[in-house]
Amino acid sequence: MKNTATSINLVKITSALLLISLSTLTSHLAEATPRPENTSWKAYLGYEYDFGSTRDPGDRDGAMAGSASGPSVGVQWWHSEWFAVESSFLYQSQEGKTTHDYDQTAWRLGTGARFTYPSMISPHITLGLAYDHFESEWTLPSDGNRSNGSGVDQLNGLAGTAEMGLSFSYLNWTLSGHLGFLAYLATTQQESTIDTWTEGMEGSITRENHTNWANDDLMPMSINFGLRLAYGF
Repeated sequence: MKNTATSINLVKITSALLLISLSTLTSHLAEATPRPENTSWKAYLGYEYDFGSTRDPGDRDGAMAGSASGPSVGVQWWHSEWFAVESSFLYQSQEGKTTHDYDQTAWRLGTGARFTYPSMISPHITLGLAYDHFESEWTLPSDGNRSNGSGVDQLNGLAGTAEMGLSFSYLNWTLSGHLGFLAYLATTQQESTIDTWTEGMEGSITRENHTNWANDDLMPMSINFGLRLAYGF
């Protein structure tokens, strides 16, 4: 009987603790749900990484082909708790040594429409337009009888953007992660400038196949990953 009474008391205590925990969690969820009247504007800082062999599809190593990472900033105007208009700017860079020595920079200015489900953890989809700039200064070192040289690849144009991700909101703060896609709609500059070049007798890299990407009719594209921390005011 004593053990039975003890078990009943433990059940009562556990149930009470569960009810208190659920009540506390519910109140936090209510506070964490986006409230347009208090958070009509949000500003964010982020860090984003772009990669894609067709962003700069010359005869390059994969790590060099259009990859770059760096910070981003943006602002969102929330028309309602499920829809916002946002503008953003990011600057990226990457350098390294593979078959080529390279130093790459990129920046992108964009705007778009963001659709989300209002909750503490919410999925979102963003569709937009952006002006994208990419530049790669490269050197192909001398290696026996193989080709070597140096130059600059440049790519600029109007692109369509799309991303989907998840956001975690608490009070006025929102942490989000996303997977994005960028596809050029039109290019304003797509060229490969050779500063120096020595044609080799061996190997597969030639002056022609090193620069023929600039004459390719395929529109460049890239994949984007990012994390952002936003504050509503």
